[in-house]
Amino acid sequence: MAEEASGKDKNAPESSASGNNMLLMIIAGVALLLLIIVGVLAFMLLSEEKEEVTPEMQKLQEIQNIQKAEALAEAFKTEKAFFFSLDPFIVNLTDTDEKHYLKAVIELEVRREDIMKELQSKTPQIRDTILFVLTNKAYDEVNNNEGKSAVKHELLVRINQLLNTGGLEMVYLMDFVVQ
Repeated sequence: MAEEASGKDKNAPESSASGNNMLLMIIAGVALLLLIIVGVLAFMLLSEEKEEVTPEMQKLQEIQNIQKAEALAEAFKTEKAFFFSLDPFIVNLTDTDEKHYLKAVIELEVRREDIMKELQSKTPQIRDTILFVLTNKAYDEVNNNEGKSAVKHELLVRINQLLNTGGLEMVYLMDFVVQ
């Protein structure tokens, strides 16, 4: 009986140890399974972010960008334009060898009514600026298309510096006679 009792005692610790080992194996298996699932999910998420852009996708994106730009340009065209007309300018050009004159009729384009009102209130400053620009030109500077374009650009920049509420869209030379 003593042997039986001692046998039962020997078996009892072994069964609890094997139960503990089995529990540890189950926990380790579940932990391994969770690590595998997390790894697979992380790989899937990272691979979606680094998706390659094919040439077809690039072309599609370019077409969409062009369409957006065209839509914006069309919306801009439909905005109402305001034109501010100035009295004609007749000025002497800076040539020293001969006398040359310039007659110019200028109109200014804006897209907002508040800018138009500011142009009206600053007419003396605008005329002064235009006169200053025109009288500092020589015959050779303004007697060709490049020179006229340069004058238009310079007037646009100089007049925009005077304005606080916005800027000019365009300067138009309605009449430009050099003699």
